[in-house]
Amino acid sequence: MASTKKRLKGSRPYQPNLAAHTADQVADWFLARLDTNAGDTISPLKLQKLVYYAQAWHLVVFNQLLFSEPIQAWVHGPVVPSLYQRFKDNCRDCLIGINTNGLEKTNFSTETEDLLNEVYSIYGEHSASYLEELTHREMPWIMARKGLPLYQRSEEVITVESMIDYYKALKNGKKHKSILSPTRFNIDFELSRNP
Repeated sequence: MASTKKRLKGSRPYQPNLAAHTADQVADWFLARLDTNAGDTISPLKLQKLVYYAQAWHLVVFNQLLFSEPIQAWVHGPVVPSLYQRFKDNCRDCLIGINTNGLEKTNFSTETEDLLNEVYSIYGEHSASYLEELTHREMPWIMARKGLPLYQRSEEVITVESMIDYYKALKNGKKHKSILSPTRFNIDFELSRNP
């Protein structure tokens, strides 16, 4: 199947079928960053949100998919269904048992690794429930749900275009102001208000 090229507003051609990694590889990167000896833990819900934000910001900064799996607008926020399947034996707020020997080691580019570190340092300090509430206030999830009640099940895909439009506007300061100083990628995160 030939890949089609789309031109997004003000960007170079975007190629939706050219993702260098998988959602599992991105999740493993975040899991490998946990210092379990120091008591670091993560729930499947929080991991899903970190993977979502990694995809969104990778799209904005590099105009490329980080991974090709779809992200759906579920009740508790954005979810990559393949990651859900991987961790479904854990309740959404339970902790994932980390065995770093079983994690896939992926060689990300230096730029992508820097972006993942930035996403982790900014979003990783927040609780799963905070990140869930944050995604519930953001347009990509809201638009994908198309007015569904909060607790109604949905498998609607959060579009790449909606993520690019929304987070690019945040990055360019056209939406909410951030209390955080500019980062290496000039990412402007809206984390200043409690959900």
